[in-house]
Amino acid sequence: MRYTQIRNATCVLELGGARVLVDPMLGDPGTLPPYAVLRSRVRRNPLTPLPEGTSGMLKGIDACVITHTHFGVDCDHLDKPGAALLRDRSIPVFCRSGDERRLRKRGIEPTPVNGEKRSFLGGTIGAVPAAHGRGIVGKLMGPGVGYLIEIPGEPLVYITGDTVLTDGVRRTLETRRPEICIVPGGGARLDVGGPVLMSIDELTEFVRLAPGTVIINHVGALNHCPTTHEDIRTALGPELLERVLLPIDGESLAVAGPPKHEQRNEAIASRGVSPPSVDRPGPPRFTGA
Repeated sequence: MRYTQIRNATCVLELGGARVLVDPMLGDPGTLPPYAVLRSRVRRNPLTPLPEGTSGMLKGIDACVITHTHFGVDCDHLDKPGAALLRDRSIPVFCRSGDERRLRKRGIEPTPVNGEKRSFLGGTIGAVPAAHGRGIVGKLMGPGVGYLIEIPGEPLVYITGDTVLTDGVRRTLETRRPEICIVPGGGARLDVGGPVLMSIDELTEFVRLAPGTVIINHVGALNHCPTTHEDIRTALGPELLERVLLPIDGESLAVAGPPKHEQRNEAIASRGVSPPSVDRPGPPRFTGA
């Protein structure tokens, strides 16, 4: 799989020869309101411009997945320019069922995805639970989902969507064993309530639980996301960082999951049986740039 970071949660995945756009926020800096005015410095969002060469990154998109829409308003996961791109190019869009009507109002014809698997670019896509905060603040943020994408010949990819660390997220890691996880790491907080993304401690636990490579995005582009790449590096430490990628905007990486024998041995060990002894050369977690 090739992963290209555009900005925030917006990225492009290349899987099985297809290009998948995730959560397109494509507007200029300052085109969205601040998301916090008391706990964070008051600045309009996004804070950063799109990276050089974004137009090229957006060529030949075969499908788009949207994790949530914040009740259909312009937001950091689908803004006006992002919606216009999807509409004008008639890009196939996959979304949670509750966002289908909202997207149709914007001229987008989406395919709703719930718990059942849908056909997707020669493979399948399925929605998994996400919780954009806890208690009242989570309800204010609105519902969302994560996705599991299975394409023949490619690693199993888990896009968590905007979520705190829940039992549902833990179960997905434990039972589905995704080879590549894409998780937001900005530690977002509104002016009231607890975090609406994983705290640094939850993010550390997530990386410990993840069986393969973890790509952390959603950092540095919004005024209510205080966690930085340096904060994440410090919290994770050298051992966990061996399995983590922290791409900067505009960076493109070829990403590999763990080797098949490693996954098999982990599955055997989880059943309380000692795995067979094999030579295990240290696999690269990503190749190229």
